[in-house]
Amino acid sequence: FQTMAEIERQIRYGLSEEEQTEQWESLYLNSSELDELLAYVKENSRYSYLYPMVAVAMFTGARRSEITRMKTHDIDFENENIRIRERKRKRGSRTYRYPPLIGRLETILKDWLRVKRTSNFVFPCEHRVDRKRKSQSDGVTADEAGDCVMSWTHIALTT
Repeated sequence: FQTMAEIERQIRYGLSEEEQTEQWESLYLNSSELDELLAYVKENSRYSYLYPMVAVAMFTGARRSEITRMKTHDIDFENENIRIRERKRKRGSRTYRYPPLIGRLETILKDWLRVKRTSNFVFPCEHRVDRKRKSQSDGVTADEAGDCVMSWTHIALTT
C-alpha cells in the first residue's frame, strides 16, 4: 500500500495507463484524506446507500462482499460491534469477526437504518447498475458496491 504522494511521484516518472491503475488500487489514505473522501461521498453520491457503505468499509476494514451480505441484526448497538460474515470457511462452519462500532460509525448507521427501506439487509438493492444481476437477492451486489466506491474514490481524490 502507498500514500497518494508516493503514487503521484511514481506516475511522474512515467507509468503506463495500466500501471497507473494498478498503483491507485493500492492507495492508502491517511485520516484527513479519509475524512475528505467520506464528506465528498456524503455530499455528491447519487446512491443513498453509498455514504454509510463507505463508512462501514473505512471504520471496519470490511470487504465489499462482506458489507453487501450484512443484515440489520448483524449491527449490535448494545454491545457496540458489527458481525462481519466472512466468506472464508472452515469445512462445515462459517467464520465471523466483530469489529467495534465506534461513535461516528454508530451515528451514521443509526441515521441510515432510520431511512432505508424495510429489508433484512443493511444495504438493500435500491438502484441497479447497468448490468444483469447474478441473483434476485435483495442486497446490493459486491460489483455494484465496488463500482460505486472505486469511481467515487477516484473522483474525490482527483478533483
